[in-house]
Amino acid sequence: MYAYTNVGTPYYMSPEQINEERYNHKSDIWSLGCIIYETACLKPPFQADNYLSLAMKIKEGNIERIPSQYSDELQKVIEQMLQVNQESRPSVVDLINSPRINLKIKEFKVKEKIFELNQKEKELKKREEEVKGLEQQFKDKLAKIEEREKHVTELESKYKVFVSSSFSHLV
Repeated sequence: MYAYTNVGTPYYMSPEQINEERYNHKSDIWSLGCIIYETACLKPPFQADNYLSLAMKIKEGNIERIPSQYSDELQKVIEQMLQVNQESRPSVVDLINSPRINLKIKEFKVKEKIFELNQKEKELKKREEEVKGLEQQFKDKLAKIEEREKHVTELESKYKVFVSSSFSHLV
């Protein structure tokens, strides 16, 4: 499906929109590339004092490199997204399945799993401490019960001695 309307920020307009040609979802890829670029550089990829100058820069498609703190892979993805020819731009599926992005998605998932495992490990350690505390309480109660049983056994022995000595006078 193609559209003809021009709505939105001129800084993010694709070359086909600037040329008032039909455009499709690949224009969205262009706009997303502009947003990612601006997020990294804190400025749009194409800037000018007037609409005509901006249109010329967009049609040329030349961008500066993003700051060096960002990877070459991110620069390459942005360059792919900002291809002047919309047929050369990747689709969303192409981007997600690209080795660079796919690897980042997998890295993110691995980090997420590691975080979950660390949380579970902390919870497990907390529960182990609780079990150790309960175990100590159990041992303390068991020791008291054993001490009471020993005391009862001693009282029974004394009682038997007492009873047998008391009844030995009667017989």
